[in-house]
Amino acid sequence: MKVTRKLMLGVVASSLSVGLVNSVMRVRREEQTFLADMRRDHDFVGRTVRAAWIDVWRTHGPARADQMVRNADSAHPSIRVRVRVGEGGPCAPPPGASAHTERAVVVGDDLVSCYPIREGDVPRALEVHESRATQRRYFRVSVLRNLFTFAATAIVVIVLIYVVGERFIGRPIEALRAKSRRIGDGDLGGPLTLAPDDEFGELAREINAMCERLAAAQRAVEEHHRRSLRAVEDLRHADRLSTVGQLASGLAHELGTPLNVVLARAGLLAAGDNDPAEVTDSARVIAEQTRRMTAMIRQLLDFARRREADKREEDLAAVTAQAVTLLRPVARKASVEIELSAPTPQAAWVDAGQIHQILMNLMMNAIQAMPGGGRMGVAVDAVTRVAPAETGLGGDARRWCCITVDDEGDGVAPEHRARVFDPFFTTKGVGEGTGLGLSISHSLAREHGGWISLEPRAPRGTRFALFVPAAES
Repeated sequence: MKVTRKLMLGVVASSLSVGLVNSVMRVRREEQTFLADMRRDHDFVGRTVRAAWIDVWRTHGPARADQMVRNADSAHPSIRVRVRVGEGGPCAPPPGASAHTERAVVVGDDLVSCYPIREGDVPRALEVHESRATQRRYFRVSVLRNLFTFAATAIVVIVLIYVVGERFIGRPIEALRAKSRRIGDGDLGGPLTLAPDDEFGELAREINAMCERLAAAQRAVEEHHRRSLRAVEDLRHADRLSTVGQLASGLAHELGTPLNVVLARAGLLAAGDNDPAEVTDSARVIAEQTRRMTAMIRQLLDFARRREADKREEDLAAVTAQAVTLLRPVARKASVEIELSAPTPQAAWVDAGQIHQILMNLMMNAIQAMPGGGRMGVAVDAVTRVAPAETGLGGDARRWCCITVDDEGDGVAPEHRARVFDPFFTTKGVGEGTGLGLSISHSLAREHGGWISLEPRAPRGTRFALFVPAAES
């Protein structure tokens, strides 16, 4: 685990730093202690021999005193003593210092301690020499001993930190990371169980509680989403039924002609004075008119029926022609002439029923925009363009199927154009519209990956254009 390694590195670095400083201080302290011991030994030997030299010098003269010093020198193999005559040598006092001051100096590899002798006219000093080789050997042994202790301590610390870190930090963190990954993948089940008496256990309990709250919120969101979809579908179905109500009056008028034909032919058959050829012809006409009425009623029922979205590859030219056929009776009743231009098939991956609903809303708006009658143009074509930025579909230019609906009405006022697709916005009088038709049409177009645009026409009128992605050829 990375945390375990970081913890190990931090603790080991801290421990090693403290150990290293402690080892250096210990070695320095031992070196100073060893040097102090040498000084004490020198003081004992130097002062003892100096006192003896002075006694012998006073009683037997300088020759016997010097001989006594040589005997003392041979008695101590590690410590050498001698008497220096004159003021030179290592015992010479530094500038400004008294010649009678005891001092110790390092000369080469030796520690030399000087003890001035105040007897006679010639300045003398007793020198005690001792090699520092023993000190260096002791120093090396001390360094090696401290390094060994330092290395052993470091190894023990590393092993302990790894074991403890892996057991109490690495494994809990790995379990927390695995749980986080499952949460990121949407799996909120499977509670996380860790040691109950430490911070990781508390964190695990908090994560479990968070997952329970997230699961509850997720269920609430899903339920709200289902209700929203149901409400949207209910609004769309209500919009279709509203359109059906407007189509019904035109359809009733349209059914009048075939019904009159059927009634007249049936009267002829009831008279009973028809020859076989006339009977056959009347039966044929009655069958044709009945099929015509059945087709019109079936189209209306198909449009009004509630059903799930079913996208498939459709010819938008044929879908538009069916919508125009269904709406022609209403258009004729309003003295509106529909001109359809769909010269070539245009394949798109759409739900035909929802495209019907969009076209019905657009064409009904066009009819209502011309209360005195007029001409409505409906065209189906393919275009290549970049989607407007406000649709969120921007990018490179691509191929779209475009259905346009033109009217010759008074148009949409400039201050209303930005709101025509808002829910419940309408410029019609009270009771003449719900303000949902264009909003629902806009929503259906976005679900198909397209959009609806509004453009004023010169010198008057409005053009609504439906864009949906063309099917890949």
